[in-house]
Amino acid sequence: SCIVRVRVDMQGKVQQAVISQSSGNSQFDASTVNAIIRTSQSGDFPAPPSAEYGDMDLVFTYDELMGR
Repeated sequence: SCIVRVRVDMQGKVQQAVISQSSGNSQFDASTVNAIIRTSQSGDFPAPPSAEYGDMDLVFTYDELMGR
């Protein structure tokens, strides 16, 4: 698994997405960041309920990705 630190503005646009804990697999880590960026660009990323929730950590696991 990897953890991505994400900063979102009040319109739901991702301002920053960086790996805060690597999975050890650079391709998996890069794909998680790319997925977050693409989701934001498509307009499907939700806006935070308030500014204090603009920074969050998202955990991605390989098993979840593979539907296990």
